[in-house]
Amino acid sequence: MLSEGQPGVDNVFSLRDGLLRLELDKEAYERAGLQGQPCRGGGRKHVKARYVVEVNLRQPSMLHGKKGFERVVWAAKNVLNRSVTWLFYHLRSADDSNSVDHVPPISKHHPTMIDFTPIGRHNAAVRVPQLRLDDVMEDHSTSDVGEWTHDVVEWLGLMALDSARVREKDCIDSYLCRWTFPSGTTEDATSVRVLQWKGMVDPGWVTQLLISCIFHTKILPVDFSSRWLALTVQAYPIAALNAIDGYSIVLTADTDNIKAETSISISGESGESAEREPSTHATIEGNVKGASPGRRGLANFACFQYFDTLVAY
Repeated sequence: MLSEGQPGVDNVFSLRDGLLRLELDKEAYERAGLQGQPCRGGGRKHVKARYVVEVNLRQPSMLHGKKGFERVVWAAKNVLNRSVTWLFYHLRSADDSNSVDHVPPISKHHPTMIDFTPIGRHNAAVRVPQLRLDDVMEDHSTSDVGEWTHDVVEWLGLMALDSARVREKDCIDSYLCRWTFPSGTTEDATSVRVLQWKGMVDPGWVTQLLISCIFHTKILPVDFSSRWLALTVQAYPIAALNAIDGYSIVLTADTDNIKAETSISISGESGESAEREPSTHATIEGNVKGASPGRRGLANFACFQYFDTLVAY
């Protein structure tokens, strides 16, 4: 559960895995009477203006009648009593999903149900930058990898926004937009399919989505030598500073994979012709049921994690 509000400005509450987190301003913190720690709110560094209170509601002391629990209840009724809008994600078991009569526990509060359906679009003429990390490290020095990282993240952001800047025939004046394509961007345009889900998503669902994509690149008889896949996840902010804002994962086919698939398509065998030396770069290993021998799909990957709008790779 996550309440409305902007971290560092408003009083924000969240509840996950039994851990209740309250980010409060100084006045609300002193009135609530709960034990917490000062946190940075984006203002002056050495001024304690905001506090974080974390309460584990799964502890044995968090029961009705217990002193610790009654203190939290009193603070909610007398101090933190402003009505706010919440986002609630209901984790259902397999039995609940198959049951027609299943009623979520939050139904008595008359919530607004949001359908979690993807929104798709097809961009027919898009210029794609160089996405394989191995190629970047071969053509550039190590110091240039950081610049390539920011270029790729900016390009992915423009794709998510459906910006016209990434299209082949875009000719905007440089005075209006200073952004240019990164070095190594192909001159030929290609088609890109974009799927977007908006809402509160469980991390396990995102993991299963990524695994499914990798699985299909291993079993489908498609040449992935010139194909790629990017997964970008944006997190809801729960802290003003030192927070993880999201991450991106870019999957491409490695050089060894392209050679192996080429030999298979020519000879029709998966014996010695498909054998290769292991890649020196981090790849996705493991046998997948139904996968063709020697076919590794999009096995080369690069990961980017966002810290306070900065990127780590």
